[in-house]
Amino acid sequence: MVKLKYKNPVFIISAILIGIYILTHVLILYTGRYTCDEGNYLYSSTLAIKGQVPYKDFAFWQPPAMLYVYGIISAVFGHSLAVARWFSFLFGLAALILMSLIVFKKGNKHSLILLLILISLNLSYSFDTTNVKTQSLSIFVYTLALYCAVCGKSWKVKYILSSLIMALSVGVRTTMLPAVILFPFYLYFESGRNKKYLKLSLASVFGTMVAGFAFFYIISGTKVLFGLWGFFRLTTTHVSVFDAWYFKDLLGNQFVCYSLFVGVLVYLLYIAITNRKFQILNSNEIPHSDTPHSAIRVTHLLEHYPLEFYCLAAYLCITLIHFTAPIKYPTHQTTNMPLMVMFIALTAGRFLAKVELRKAVAGYIVVILLSLGSMVFQEYPVDRSGGKFPLAEIKQMAKVLKPYVGENGEIFTFDTIIAYEGGYKLLPGLTIGVENHFGGFGMSTEDCRKYKGVDNSIIKSYFENREADVLIMQQREIYFIKKDQSGVSMDELMQTLHANYEKIVEFDKFGQFKQKTFCFAKKNR
Repeated sequence: MVKLKYKNPVFIISAILIGIYILTHVLILYTGRYTCDEGNYLYSSTLAIKGQVPYKDFAFWQPPAMLYVYGIISAVFGHSLAVARWFSFLFGLAALILMSLIVFKKGNKHSLILLLILISLNLSYSFDTTNVKTQSLSIFVYTLALYCAVCGKSWKVKYILSSLIMALSVGVRTTMLPAVILFPFYLYFESGRNKKYLKLSLASVFGTMVAGFAFFYIISGTKVLFGLWGFFRLTTTHVSVFDAWYFKDLLGNQFVCYSLFVGVLVYLLYIAITNRKFQILNSNEIPHSDTPHSAIRVTHLLEHYPLEFYCLAAYLCITLIHFTAPIKYPTHQTTNMPLMVMFIALTAGRFLAKVELRKAVAGYIVVILLSLGSMVFQEYPVDRSGGKFPLAEIKQMAKVLKPYVGENGEIFTFDTIIAYEGGYKLLPGLTIGVENHFGGFGMSTEDCRKYKGVDNSIIKSYFENREADVLIMQQREIYFIKKDQSGVSMDELMQTLHANYEKIVEFDKFGQFKQKTFCFAKKNR
């Protein structure tokens, strides 16, 4: 591997692209639209770090590792969405550096530049890895595992530590499971088909996952199953992968990556069909065969290019899960996008190394132009509603409510970021936002209490007993209130609210969905 020096053109190009990555992320950090998941993750993280157990003590719909990471951040740096976003950015930046080191070692300078172009010039990726969601942390964890496997010096780092870290990625996001299961087999071929390291990796991976799941299952029982699977079955949106909006957003977010990805696969398929020698292999790497024009053995390719095959297989498997999951959003594919990008960078990078310089430059120009041209179709919403960016808007809301919330007071809201930013305590059953209204999905009151959610009956008791110092209601919540089957109608609920609380302020176009938001405080008696 050739070392990069600061005067090397590749070093300069890489530094420029990383600079672009940093610039776009910092801009989106302050201007990017707030998403409700951010508040849900962050408020839940404050409960976890105080000793409450996910699933048992409060509802949560992802594996718990993220809660403890961001819980520590909140405990040290205070309750601030801006600070939490900075850490998401840092996790993403660290992952980019790790990816760069991986592809440069396993590929070449073309692999490095391709990777940086595809990641740095994707604004949708910047948006998803700046927000406080699972994407940034899960990408960091699995790229750290790959870095240990590729660049580790000792067998303990390459095969055991890397496996332990890879297993932890499932603790951040469940859909990483295929990447974790495939990882020991990648290490098997990476080690030259050493069965000892395969067994060590399998033991490390499955031992870590089983121990982690068993710990929460012992404490939370079947509630952990509801959090990891039952919740999604309950709240499924039944979105088809062929729905126009899903297809449009998915292509917009990763149009260039998908185009190159398909191009590389077609190229490899063409080689396989025509029985031609794999052009990205060096001639001395091609196995001798008595049969002229024989196809390259799959085993030989796995031995020489285990990382490429791993990235390809892991990406396809995770993509399939995201496509068939009960709840689908195009941004979910951001989690596994770096796997696709590393596959493209490594494979196409070797191809570019064998063509003339002018052709390679022409290829880069095409990729850059496609990246810039596709930005208009990507999801990187900049929000300046009411003349304020989201961070300022949320801070203003939290500040307005402060005089009405007692020292140990509680508030009622499905927009959890308000509680997090203001350092307020939510009433029970409100940790995951409006999806906490399990009654709106047809769940009984008894089960709502069991799984730490609410319905109209529970909410009415909150209003009657004046348990919240402040109530915050949004128009989008009406949908769930109307669908509730607890026997408490929307009119009855609203009458109870107005009998005990009075409006103090309202905000226009607040939060992720730009909803009219009403704030109430207790009436004086």
